[in-house]
Amino acid sequence: KVLPTPVDLGTFPVQMAWHVRYRHDPAHRWLRSMIGELAKEMTSEET
Repeated sequence: KVLPTPVDLGTFPVQMAWHVRYRHDPAHRWLRSMIGELAKEMTSEET
């Protein structure tokens, strides 16, 4: 169950960071893409 916050929290930037050794790791690339897709879905629901 998701409830609205009692006060407006505004917006804030969200960033991902990872060690350079994981740049081309297939599992890590997949995880980053999934997080990115979920973030897009969440931000599109707010508008």
